[in-house]
Amino acid sequence: MSRSRPKLRAEMVRDGGAPRCPACQLALKFGTDRDGRTTESCGCGYRGYLQTRGGQVPLPNRDAP
Repeated sequence: MSRSRPKLRAEMVRDGGAPRCPACQLALKFGTDRDGRTTESCGCGYRGYLQTRGGQVPLPNRDAP
C-alpha cells in the first residue's frame, strides 16, 4: 500500500537541531581538552564538558552455539 509523500513527511520526527547554550541559546562549539575530554563552549563565556549517556548494548557472543 503506497502512501503519499506529504503524509509520510508529516509523520517523520524532526531533528532537534544544533545543541544550544544553556545561558544564551546560541549554538555551542565543541573541542577537546588535554586529557581528551570533549568540551562545549560559547562566545558568551559558557564552558562545560559534554555529558555522555550510558546504556551501551552488549554485543552477542559469536562463540556460543
